[in-house]
Amino acid sequence: MQSLNEELITVNAQLDRKIVELAEASDDLQNLLEGNDIATIFLDTELRIKWFSPAIQSLFNLLDKDVGRSIANFTQKFSVGDLAGKATAAIERLTTSEQEVWADDGRCLVLRVFPYRSRDNRIVGAVATFIDVTDLKSTQAGIAEARDYAEAIVETIRDPLVALTGDFRVRSVNPAFHQTFGTSNSDTIGRSVYELADGRWDVPKLHTLLEEMLPSERQIDDYEIGLEDPRLGMRCMLLNARRVAEDDGRAEFILLAIEDVTDRRDADKHQELLVGELSHRVKNTLAVVQSIATQTLRHSTSLEIFQDAFQGRLQALAGANDAVIDGSWKGVTLRHIIERALRPFGVDQQVALAEGPQIDLRPQACLALTMILHELTTNAVKYGALSGSAGLVSIRWHISDVGKDRKITIDWTESDGPAVEPPSRRGQGTRFIERSTAYELKGKASVAFEPDGLRATLVFPWSAAIMPLARSPDASPEPGR
Repeated sequence: MQSLNEELITVNAQLDRKIVELAEASDDLQNLLEGNDIATIFLDTELRIKWFSPAIQSLFNLLDKDVGRSIANFTQKFSVGDLAGKATAAIERLTTSEQEVWADDGRCLVLRVFPYRSRDNRIVGAVATFIDVTDLKSTQAGIAEARDYAEAIVETIRDPLVALTGDFRVRSVNPAFHQTFGTSNSDTIGRSVYELADGRWDVPKLHTLLEEMLPSERQIDDYEIGLEDPRLGMRCMLLNARRVAEDDGRAEFILLAIEDVTDRRDADKHQELLVGELSHRVKNTLAVVQSIATQTLRHSTSLEIFQDAFQGRLQALAGANDAVIDGSWKGVTLRHIIERALRPFGVDQQVALAEGPQIDLRPQACLALTMILHELTTNAVKYGALSGSAGLVSIRWHISDVGKDRKITIDWTESDGPAVEPPSRRGQGTRFIERSTAYELKGKASVAFEPDGLRATLVFPWSAAIMPLARSPDASPEPGR
């Protein structure tokens, strides 16, 4: 009996410890389920309530005394989901199901129902949990909205954009990239950036940007590289590069924004040239006006003669400047200058322009030739072939090689006008033509008063008159009139 009592005492002590452990485990489980804010309910095989967490009361009107009652007797406060049906399926078919449901208070919940297994692996009911994913859904919606917004911007932007993986393979490109470089998704996505456009992107400066500069910097702005375009030649590209972290914060991709600034750079250079040329032309024009005024005054015998000659020359000078400006200071053809000088006199029907090579004149030569042609036309209208309806003027020009120098020759020939008598002294117009040709064109002018009409010949160097990079003198002639 004493031995038996000792064994009973030992067993009772062990049971007491087990009871304490079970109580502690029960308290731990109770606090866990009640403290994690997850609505949980345990059902037996008859769908009677065995236990529920306080959070379940927002989805069912349950009280502590409802334990033992069937869950089917209570109205659920969420839509779509059928807790009783899912619990039955979990018990009978041992299935686990998940479904998004919307609570009547607007929360989004994930309903998960799975079998309740005993320690000996028997199915003794079902467990249902409701996890609140409202904030997660809101965050996902915000991310989706931001992604759609970003994609819309990328799709709409006119500058080419390309996203690269960490090993410089193309991840995505926008439509502007395809339009600019003539590519498609099939020949860009997944390929190395250095392979794009038949290897034209494989340039040292791009290697430097991606492999040396960008790893140490998160962003690089206004990085200039040159790319060969088979259609347009060498193009100047301005790159803006960014290292962008993925959602997990570990992986990164590279975003390249590409801008073709070739035309802008050319325009800037042209603008700079225009400003310099304009400053130079203003100074020269003022000097020309002063020279015209001095020469006209020196050889005028009256104020009326001075006014008539001076106004005519200023109008011719203004017309020449208009022609230069219309040509954007890039040069004007000789034919256009001749036509522009003759236009104010309305003598088109009496002037024949022969076919000649197209010559692009620099602004200084345009102004000088306009003034010379104005003098010749004014003299012809007053005293020469254009003073009558039967008179004619023929204008020809050609290019010739004299030794190592290339010369431009312009011939002005009058016919069928009044009889011509050589003047007793050189007139104001003749001196003006000779001096303008000598000083402005670095050439020589000769004026001959022949019986059947005046003839003037201007000869000046090719290099002093043409625009730089002007077309070859062997170019196609300008059409005659």
